[in-house]
Amino acid sequence: MFFSNRGEGRSFLKIGVGWTFRNPTLGFPGGLLLILATNQDPIHHTTHLYGSLAANISLPFAGVQVRTTVTRPGMIQVKCDIHGWMQAFVRVDDHPFHAVSDPDGHFRIPNIPPGSYRLEIWHEKLGSQERTVRVEKGKTEFVEISYSLPEK
Repeated sequence: MFFSNRGEGRSFLKIGVGWTFRNPTLGFPGGLLLILATNQDPIHHTTHLYGSLAANISLPFAGVQVRTTVTRPGMIQVKCDIHGWMQAFVRVDDHPFHAVSDPDGHFRIPNIPPGSYRLEIWHEKLGSQERTVRVEKGKTEFVEISYSLPEK
């Protein structure tokens, strides 16, 4: 899964369905989001969207494309009902202040205006956490976040 900006206040998300979804978690700034689902395999896939957009798109063979639009913020889980390992998450926000952590868990959200904010941290298996963060002009804030693994 990957994206690029397409001007006119719209963002574009292309979901290439082919055994796996590329980046399993993405964040999108506000505005209109156009989703284009395309089957890249010679077998049947679905693009089932849950959350702030609900849709179940059948992609029966290679080359089939379906467009849909997201008009409100929220989390969208993307799954293939036929192949259970195919899953991704898209977060659409009504502001540009979000990030996806790197493989080491680091993230940076640049250009936040000074003020006090609620920082929401989300992990697909370990859930959500919230922190209050005060941003001061010209300073960098560091936030340490830790999760405990659930006991078996």
